[in-house]
Amino acid sequence: MTFKVLLHHYGRFTSPPHREFVDELIATIDPVDIDTFSANQVKLILTNYVGYDKNSPTFLYIKKPNCSLDSYRVPFEDAIQERDTIPMYAHHNRLHVYVSRVELSPLVVAELFRDETNKRENQGKPSCAKKLFD
Repeated sequence: MTFKVLLHHYGRFTSPPHREFVDELIATIDPVDIDTFSANQVKLILTNYVGYDKNSPTFLYIKKPNCSLDSYRVPFEDAIQERDTIPMYAHHNRLHVYVSRVELSPLVVAELFRDETNKRENQGKPSCAKKLFD
């Protein structure tokens, strides 16, 4: 079975809720034989054609179509191990792969959410630095 793969790269995930992948570029790989497709192939493409440093950490994710990046984002390698499940991640024979330089562990996700909440709650309030210098 072949797919078109859309590599979302040079972007970043926003904080939850309603996570998005922003400031991205998209590279298209077509056709891709899903039976032989691997994370190593994606990393070679990123290094040889997109300009990533082969030593920089990259984390790959797939999103289920018509679903949120908050809860339906899975590590690429987990999804690709079960090749029979790949069609459920494809929409109109397109597979969206997201490339991140930061691993989105549950701890990182919770920390980002806490920071975003604190930022919203304290918006407009004077900072400690301002109090010290006034």
